[in-house]
Amino acid sequence: MKKLLFIILAMIVSTSILIGCTKDTTTTAATTAATSAATSVTTTAPATTAEVSKYGGVFKTRSANPLDQPFGDPLMYGPGSEGMDVVLETLLSEGDAPGVQEYALATGCKLAPDKSYYDISLRQGVQFHDGTPFNAEAVKWNLDRARSGPVALLTQVESIEVIDDYTIRLNLTSWDNQILYDLEQGQCFMISPTNYEKNTPDWANFHPAGTGPFVFKENRSNQILVFEKDPNYWGKDDQGNQLPYLDGFEVHYIPDMMVAQAALESGEIDLTGPVDKAIVEKVMSDPNYQVLPWTLYSGPAFYMNTEDPDSVWSDQRVRQALEYAIDKETTVQTLGNPLYQPRYNIINGLELAVPDEGIVPRKYDTAKAKQLLQEAGHASVEFDLYVVQIFWGMNQEIILTWQEQMAAAGFIANIQVIEVAKWIEMGMSPLPDNAVSVGIVVGGSKSNPMYTVPRYYQAGGLSFVGVKRPAEWDTLLPQALQTEDISQMISLLVEVDKVAYDQAMIIPLFLPNAADAANNRVHDFERHTIGTTLRITWLTK
Repeated sequence: MKKLLFIILAMIVSTSILIGCTKDTTTTAATTAATSAATSVTTTAPATTAEVSKYGGVFKTRSANPLDQPFGDPLMYGPGSEGMDVVLETLLSEGDAPGVQEYALATGCKLAPDKSYYDISLRQGVQFHDGTPFNAEAVKWNLDRARSGPVALLTQVESIEVIDDYTIRLNLTSWDNQILYDLEQGQCFMISPTNYEKNTPDWANFHPAGTGPFVFKENRSNQILVFEKDPNYWGKDDQGNQLPYLDGFEVHYIPDMMVAQAALESGEIDLTGPVDKAIVEKVMSDPNYQVLPWTLYSGPAFYMNTEDPDSVWSDQRVRQALEYAIDKETTVQTLGNPLYQPRYNIINGLELAVPDEGIVPRKYDTAKAKQLLQEAGHASVEFDLYVVQIFWGMNQEIILTWQEQMAAAGFIANIQVIEVAKWIEMGMSPLPDNAVSVGIVVGGSKSNPMYTVPRYYQAGGLSFVGVKRPAEWDTLLPQALQTEDISQMISLLVEVDKVAYDQAMIIPLFLPNAADAANNRVHDFERHTIGTTLRITWLTK
């Protein structure tokens, strides 16, 4: 139960853009090793510009979250984790194409012919920031902790074995094509066992020691986190130049958005962190600044109790009618952030791997909504619409506009704004009566849109309790998980997505893409699913 509460709370906090993503997307010059057919690991690196020196400078960013939170233990998630990814690294990291991962602290992943284990080769000559050697014993210590952490990871790993100083073996109880993706997750950040065991866990949580490009130096009165370049960092760019380019990195606590904008304009900071609609629009029109968009793979959706045959929502025509009753395009892009995108598929992230899934979207059509409702035998439907406080605070205008649009089609929504604890409690059981709730679709990524599907969306998963899954999923999802052919996995996922959308399993609403505002000194900074490109970020002098 505690794990479920933890996961659901993390979902809504991250989707509400209250915390930043935290892990460097690592690129290496590692030699190619054998991988499972379902996981291709590539090596890429940033191009350098001979005319411009990329070295030097301190990159200063803003956080709206208090800086008195721990950020050194990967098993602890929260607002303080903004500094975690610059200090800590994982074995593998996210790639930019389906089925692709990149080597970070690992240099090879070899699957046994009978699929009973993976051998992971490790980068040699790396030290944690406290001088502890990075080796197989340290990795085993970290992964054993991750397996017992608050989020269920590496569940198919029966044991972890040290083969030699730079090889570990993951002994498997079963195989599917998602196992290695667990090694990208924040819970699998590598920390120094010495730092954790020699000092108290609490001390280590506020004084992280990893292998990342920056070393934690100090927390200045909970106002500024200070990180300095690690001169011994193992990373190189594709010309063999030492990374990182920056001399340092700082996180400044500035809770007020308008103060953050002023700090950007005065030069106190270089990047604001996620900004609201007004600032995005202003920055877009100012040549002295830039908008750095970042895609969120999780987004809101309406869901209902469709397993109850007495529920009005058990008839898919009623669910389809509800989607026709709301104007996603106009509403989210005029009342929300200009970067918001309307959603018409269930598996977030799949549309990035397959831009045209062949889904026929149910776009705003009040007449069509009324027709379907009448065909289902209803002149109107009245229901409670539960909206969690965090989401309501950010998207109140959108919800109120949809309430009016739904009423015009015969759907009378009584909005009930509830606290997070109540929202989590309601999510553990099928919704009562004909209620509708705003849930969170936890997405995968461009490199692996499959990752969250078995965990959250299969029957018995962590999301959308009481929602009936399409019968076709029982065949399609196991096939997608067991194939060694990435193109086949993607094709099967497209089938899964289409059948779920056709039957209106849930009603996806929009993708709440966010943006940073930055001055024009900032180059090569991006946010990825878990982390940033901070190790290759550089500043114009």
